Amino acid sequence: MNRKVQAILGLAGLLALGLASLAAADGWYDNLKVFGDVRFREEMIQDEILDGQAGKDQDRDRQRIRARLGVQAPVDDYWKATLRLATDDFSSLTDTQGSPISRNETLSGGETPKPIWLDEAFIEYKAIFNILKLTAGKMGLPMEIVGGNKLIFKDDLTPEGIYGNFVLNLADSASVFVNGGGFWIREVSSSYDPMLYNAQVGTKMKLDDLKFTVGVGENYCTDLTKQFPIDFATAAPTVAAPGSGYGNSLNPRTGTYADNYYIAQAFAELTYPIFDLPFKIYSDNAINNGATHFQKAYIVGLVINKASTQGTWEVGYNWRLSEKNSVLGAFNDDDFAGGGVNNKGSVITAAYVPADGVKTVLTFFRSQKNLDQAVNPWYNRFQADVQLSF
Repeated sequence: MNRKVQAILGLAGLLALGLASLAAADGWYDNLKVFGDVRFREEMIQDEILDGQAGKDQDRDRQRIRARLGVQAPVDDYWKATLRLATDDFSSLTDTQGSPISRNETLSGGETPKPIWLDEAFIEYKAIFNILKLTAGKMGLPMEIVGGNKLIFKDDLTPEGIYGNFVLNLADSASVFVNGGGFWIREVSSSYDPMLYNAQVGTKMKLDDLKFTVGVGENYCTDLTKQFPIDFATAAPTVAAPGSGYGNSLNPRTGTYADNYYIAQAFAELTYPIFDLPFKIYSDNAINNGATHFQKAYIVGLVINKASTQGTWEVGYNWRLSEKNSVLGAFNDDDFAGGGVNNKGSVITAAYVPADGVKTVLTFFRSQKNLDQAVNPWYNRFQADVQLSF
């Protein structure tokens, strides 16, 4: 019996022993929560390819699925563990890393099975009368993100590290929050480890029907000018093939990032009912103080109503601009303008809930890319989603 078979049998034995132990524990299943979702997407893309000064469209139609399954296990009032598995963007048969910002799988590959990855695995600890929460492991985005926008971080990103959320209620209608932590970009055995540190401070208030959130933040990356770009499709980047910068400037001599990323952030969200419908406006603004040019990004948007329970709906719109060296292109929205930065444009959404746990969403992206060039080709994308959550 070879070592691989022995290892598999050993792991299976440990798993069976663990399940038997759980089953023997009185009432363990009462605290477990199983959750997940399955989404089917029809997608159409129109990408303008420039040929001299004349443009032509490169069209693509595809169907995609996203499946996520998790379990949450509270140990007591203070400790909780969460584990989630998910599909992931699998670009080729040689891709061994998956994508940090997409859990979609394209229906393709001659009906081959689709890979499942470890999407989340973290523990939570609540302390100081539940006003402090500490999270460690591979987690969902833990920072404050107004309007659910994707200017700096795509919502599928599950960063890895340690993060803290501190919320102090000043009154029934006002609170302050302080968030902060560090995430691993890469663990490098032969040199320093590039890290991403995030910190935020802000307040939330409610005055009758008016609710608002305002805050500032900092996203600080340790020196990236000695690092090859974050590119999941390039497993071992070299100077000859450094990988994609997703719009960020690269040093042509070394293939590494040309700038550092010390991103200051200011954000706000306001909600007020108009004609008895929730009306939300939001804005997120970023400037990279580690770059000397093309360093600004911002998004402004609105959402009318909220699609949450059966029969409810919502519509939304946002406009965004991301200059070439404003934020890390590898971590923001890969649907907008084909992914990365150095782009601008609009996003229109409409959602309806036909039944509890079922949500349909239509999204249209109208964007332009290559803003640092004289000609900015168009990139359009349409998505029709049906998602079941449980």
